[in-house]
Amino acid sequence: MVKIIGVADNVGEGMLRPVGEMLSRFGEKYRVPLKFNMVASPKLYNLPRGSLGYEPDGTLNVNFSFKLYQMSDESVSIDNPKDKLFWCVKGLALRIVTLVEQEKNTNTASFLTRVGEATTYYAALLESIDSTVPKDFSKRAKVEVVSRKIMNLVACEGRKRVERCKVFGK
Repeated sequence: MVKIIGVADNVGEGMLRPVGEMLSRFGEKYRVPLKFNMVASPKLYNLPRGSLGYEPDGTLNVNFSFKLYQMSDESVSIDNPKDKLFWCVKGLALRIVTLVEQEKNTNTASFLTRVGEATTYYAALLESIDSTVPKDFSKRAKVEVVSRKIMNLVACEGRKRVERCKVFGK
């Protein structure tokens, strides 16, 4: 039996439910016994091992996909939720941790550097959206959510900036 535990903050709970449903259908289709549980936690770094429904003889792995870039670190707050999350994960004694993030320098970079990073990183994506998605397409606004990301990483400072990507090694 493959058990998958999805952990969501209060905002991500609605997005995680469809993932669980999709994984369940995938398991049925390929005859893989699969159980998906969702754990909601307002603070991802405050997860005791017991709250995950983990069984002692099981293997516990964590996948961070596009989650860390929105967490502030010591450059924003002495509270530093990103370090708290890392300590929490270390305490879970995991076998595997996967990490998927965007690699660009928008965390502590100056305004001009952030503008350059955003231009370099998102230019091809925005040009492809502009040339392939019709202007009157009803879901174009969802595709253009990237514009809000760019605006946040360029125009906002301090705690108001939630787009905080770092380059590998920082």
